[in-house]
Amino acid sequence: MNHIGEKIKQIRKERGYTQKELAELCEIATITLRQYESGKRTPSMSMFKKLSDALKVDIFDLLTFGTEPLTEEQEKELEQNDKELEELEHLHLQGYDVFMSDAEVRTRKAFSKLNSKGQEKAAEQVELLAKIPEYRKKNDAPVLNAAHQRTDIEIPTDADTSDNDIMNNPDEWN
Repeated sequence: MNHIGEKIKQIRKERGYTQKELAELCEIATITLRQYESGKRTPSMSMFKKLSDALKVDIFDLLTFGTEPLTEEQEKELEQNDKELEELEHLHLQGYDVFMSDAEVRTRKAFSKLNSKGQEKAAEQVELLAKIPEYRKKNDAPVLNAAHQRTDIEIPTDADTSDNDIMNNPDEWN
C-alpha cells in the first residue's frame, strides 16, 4: 500500500465513511477509490481536491507522507506537485476555475489525440450539446444591472441621490 492511499483510508475511517459513501461523495466508482487506497492508482489533482472536500481536510493533509524518509522518486513527485500547485494557485487567484472534473480530463486527453479535422468536428459536437438545456449548467449567478438600486445596504433618506435623479429622468436618455 502506498502512503497516499494509506492516508486516504486513514482519514476516511476517522470520518466514519465507508468506501462506498466516500466514492459517492466524490462521484467516482467504489472500485476507483479502492484502487487509490491500495496504491494501484494515484488520484489526479482534481480528484485530490474532491477527496479533500469530501473528507473536510486540507488537500495537503492527503499528501502528507508521515515520518518515514521520502524516496528520491517521491521527492521528485512532490517537487512536481508543488510546481503544479503554485501554477494552479496563480491561475485561481486570477479568477480561473483550475480544477477539472474527470470528464474534462478525459475529454482533453481524447481531444489532444485528434488531428485538426477531428478537433473541429469535436468542437462542433460539443457546441451542439451545449445548446440542449438538459446538458447545460444552471446559471446561479445573479445578473448585475448597473443601473439598479443597491439592495445590499440601507441608504439614508437624507443621502445625496443625484445619480438617481439622472437615471430616473427620461429627458437624459433622449
